[in-house]
Amino acid sequence: MLLLDNNFIESNREKLYRARVYNFPIRMEIQKLYNLYVTYYVQFPKEYKQTLGKDLGQVIYELRKHVNHALKVYQKQTALRDADSTLECLRDIVWCCFEKKCLSAGQLGLWAEQINVIGVMLGGWLKEVLSKKS
Repeated sequence: MLLLDNNFIESNREKLYRARVYNFPIRMEIQKLYNLYVTYYVQFPKEYKQTLGKDLGQVIYELRKHVNHALKVYQKQTALRDADSTLECLRDIVWCCFEKKCLSAGQLGLWAEQINVIGVMLGGWLKEVLSKKS
């Protein structure tokens, strides 16, 4: 055991759990998506920064919140379904950003690819949870 603080002792098992949760592949992909958002938010036209830009950031935050919740709870199905519906909202907002010329076709492709990767991971995780339940 490793003494980190006078009041906190962390075992190797706890360290491995924490590392696995923080390096969870879907969390890393959501972080990449957030990095895309930060990169392209500054390029949004002024008239859409406070509306579409903020909505996009809020939906990414909600997605991250639902995935983190699913990592922490025993009954993961509800949190994963919420994350899936949030991902659909994200797709809608990204498409709206493209239609309003906030994103170029190339940027839309990057967003769509990243959202698709997250959707595949989320769908696989939900399928795994449902198969364990049966």
